[in-house]
Amino acid sequence: MSKIQESLERITATEDRTARLTLLAGLISTLMKIKGVKLAVTGNFVYERYVDAEGTENDLEMAPYSGKLTPRLLQEIFAEQLGAEGQLWEWAIADIRVRLGHDVPTTHREQLREYKSEFGSFRMLPIEDLIAERVVASFYPFESERARGEAKTLLMFALAETIPVDWELLQTICGSEGYLTGDHLGTLRAEAKAELDAYIAEQEAAAAAEPAEGEAAADEGDATAAPATSLTDSAVPAALPKAIPHEEVKINRDDNVGKRMTTKLAKIMPVPKVK
Repeated sequence: MSKIQESLERITATEDRTARLTLLAGLISTLMKIKGVKLAVTGNFVYERYVDAEGTENDLEMAPYSGKLTPRLLQEIFAEQLGAEGQLWEWAIADIRVRLGHDVPTTHREQLREYKSEFGSFRMLPIEDLIAERVVASFYPFESERARGEAKTLLMFALAETIPVDWELLQTICGSEGYLTGDHLGTLRAEAKAELDAYIAEQEAAAAAEPAEGEAAADEGDATAAPATSLTDSAVPAALPKAIPHEEVKINRDDNVGKRMTTKLAKIMPVPKVK
C-alpha cells in the first residue's frame, strides 16, 4: 500500500470533521508542492480554523498562491494519485468535497498564515482579508446578520490578541476601492470592543467574588471547599488566552483558559455554525 493510500485511509477513518479536513488540506498541499504549485485554503473552513467554530459541511476550498493549476495537473493529482471522483475543479475525497479556485483572493500573499498538519503544512487566507470580506457582506447589498456576527467574532478574537492581526493592513484593505468599507469596520470594531470589555468586567467581578466565597465555605467548616482561584497579573486582561503562534492559528483545545474564552465569547457573541 502506498503512503498516499495509507494517508487517505487515515483521513477516512478520522471521525472528527475538523481534523479530517485539516489532514486532507495538508496532504493535497504536499502533493501540489512536489509539482511546484503552492495552495492556500480559502472559504468557510478558514473562518472555522481562526475562531475554533464548528461547521456542518464537509467542504474544502483551495486555490494557488504560487504556480498555476492546469487541467492535466489536476487530473494527475486528484484522479490518478488520490483516486478522487469528479473533474478538474471539483472532487470528492474521503467524503469531503474539494473545490479548487484559480487564484487566492488576496493581494497580500505575504500575510498568508501557515498551519501544520500531520500530512504536511498548508497556508490559509489572511485574517485581514477574511475580516474585510465579512464586513462588506454584513451590509452590502443588504444587511446580513450572519456576516455581521462572524465579523464581530473575528474582531473580538483579534482584540483579545488570540489571533494576530495587522490592523493597519486591515484598515487599508477595507478602505480600498474593492471594499469601500472603512467606516463599517470602525463601527463593528467598536461594538466588538464593547462586548469584549463586558466579558472582561464579568471575569474580573467573578474573580473578586471567589475569595469571599471560599472564606465563607471555610467558616462553615466545609473541608472540601475548592480553593479560590485568581487571575494572573498582566497587561492583558485576565482569563484571556495568550496570543497564538503565527504558524498555528487556532485556540488550543487543551488550554482551559482558551476554552473559557471560547465559552464566554459564545455567550456574548455566539460563534455561528458555518453551513
